[in-house]
Amino acid sequence: MLRVGFMLALMLAPVTAIGQPLKVSETMIRTCAAQTPYAVAQPTCAGDAANICQALPGGSTTTGIVECLRAETDIWDAMLNEEYGKARTTFDRIGGEDLKIRLRDAQRAWIAFRDAECTMRYHQWIGGTIRTVVGANCHLQMTANRAIALRDLARNEP
Repeated sequence: MLRVGFMLALMLAPVTAIGQPLKVSETMIRTCAAQTPYAVAQPTCAGDAANICQALPGGSTTTGIVECLRAETDIWDAMLNEEYGKARTTFDRIGGEDLKIRLRDAQRAWIAFRDAECTMRYHQWIGGTIRTVVGANCHLQMTANRAIALRDLARNEP
């Protein structure tokens, strides 16, 4: 049974004309983050790499669009984790363990909020295939926004 599921997943995975998985430019996404000004909550370039990915063969299908959005989200999520680590270091230096615990609690609450918000948006469109695109885009935008917020938080020392 596991083998059948694995084969089905491989058959449904979007690929380009040469059989490669759809990809986004990590450099483009990191440049987007670097060029987002301090205290700007929403990077206007978030989603641009996914849009380019969608122009690749196989990227314009619903499955391809979602794969491109998730690929970009994965990079924003990695940056979010990097920025969270920097914020923890800063908070340890300026406020000690108590402030680090508050940051951890805030991050856990944010994760719960993001998941609830994106699940709600997904279910809002339950009657159509657009729901997977809406849910994936929600995760992308919220993750990018949080990565930038954490970056700014780590910079904002008293």
